[in-house]
This record gives sequence, C-alpha cells and structure tokens, in this order.
Amino acid sequence: MLPALASAPELHRRGVQIVAPLSGLALSADNVWFTRADYQAELDAAVKQLRDYGLTRVSLAVSKEFAATAPGGGAPWQARLETAIGSRAVPLDSNTEAAARSIVAQRPGAVIVAGDTLAYASLGRALAAQGWYGFLVGLSAVSPTVAREVLGAGYAGGIVLTQVAPGPQAATLRVVKEHVARMKQYLDEPPSPATIAGYIGAAWLVRALGTWRGGGLSELRRALQTRIDVGDFTLDFTQGQRGSHYVQLAASAAR
Repeated sequence: MLPALASAPELHRRGVQIVAPLSGLALSADNVWFTRADYQAELDAAVKQLRDYGLTRVSLAVSKEFAATAPGGGAPWQARLETAIGSRAVPLDSNTEAAARSIVAQRPGAVIVAGDTLAYASLGRALAAQGWYGFLVGLSAVSPTVAREVLGAGYAGGIVLTQVAPGPQAATLRVVKEHVARMKQYLDEPPSPATIAGYIGAAWLVRALGTWRGGGLSELRRALQTRIDVGDFTLDFTQGQRGSHYVQLAASAAR
C-alpha cells in the first residue's frame, strides 16, 4: 500500500506528504517521512548485538513475502548479512520442516527470521520439533502475543524481537511516561514498543506542524525537515527522510 501511495501521480501533483510512523520499508520517495528505523537497520542491529553477546553461530531465515519487499530490492542486503553471519540464508516457503532441518544442521545459537509473525512462529515450532531451543530473533513486525500463541505454552526457546522505539519499561523518558499515562486514560490496551513508536511519530508531526505558518509545499517541507525532541527522544530529519535509526533487541519469556 505505501509504495503505491508514494508513487501515485495525483498525490505528487498535489504535493501530499505521507507520514509512515510504523513502516519499516525503505523507499526513495521524497514525499514519505519515516519516523522509525527500517528493516535493514533492524537486521544489521540484530546481527551486531548477537555478536556482542558472544554468539558465534547465527543463522538467517528469509520468507518469500519479506524478500519481495526487502530493502534495496532483495539480493544485496541478504548477501551482506550472509557474509556477516558466515552462512547462507535459508528460504522459508511452504516446507517449514525442511527449512528447520537445514537450520538445525548449522547448529546455531540464534536464528534471525526475516518475516512476519506467522513465518516467525511457524519456524519456531518446527525448530522445537527438531529439538532446537536457541534464541529465535524476529523483527518489529512480529506480534509477540500472537507469536506466543502459535508457538504454544510448551515452547522453551528464547523469544527475541527487535524494537524500533523504547518500551514501556523506559519510564525515565518523558515521551514514554506521557504515552503510558494517556494509554491508561483513554485506551483499554497495554502500551508496547509499537504503540510508543506510533505515539512518537504523532508527537513529532504535531510539533513540526506547530511551526508551520502556512504557505506552499516548500514551507511545509521546511517545517518537517527539522530536529525535534519529543520528550527525551529525538527525531532528526535534517539529514534525510528517516528521522530515527533506533533499534534494540528485547528478549521475553515464552510463557
């Protein structure tokens, strides 16, 4: 949907600017403003942090759906990651069991899954059936709640996901405290890194538009191309269309 909107001739003719606070896609369109890191940054950070943790054997599994929308068109990012982890990526298709057997043969301490919630959890179940219970690393697109349901109560492996915004536990940040308070006041839903990421994007947009005094597209873009602290968390659009490169790995219990 986002690539279609970004390339729509009518939106370009009207100068419509698109804010994509929850999108991890990497687009070159100059009318899209990303308020979070992209999937490439998530994958790079996952590899680096796993290495920092001392894990020397890391495997990569890539779903067909993710490969179709991958940053840079596919092959370059995958080849770079394969070089970083020292092994070939395993494709995830309809035969998840075969993919799991191929990964287990590599004897990794962690498996990075480039895919959605279903790809992540399905591979985790297949790996568990093969007796593998290492760190299963997914991207921010994975829903931890749904993943746990699919993995099942008996899954004993490590559930690790990338976060593109601070979690609710980062209570010292003003934007997190503000968001948590408003979630309690207005919504019957627990705050999460995903809701905080959306809130950060909204907070930036409100502040940026607050400096816009009207006028044409050039004035609007000047208002957006700024560096704004939304509450101990800064979005910086002075160097391009992506205001944040924040990525962290967060582990959670399977039960």
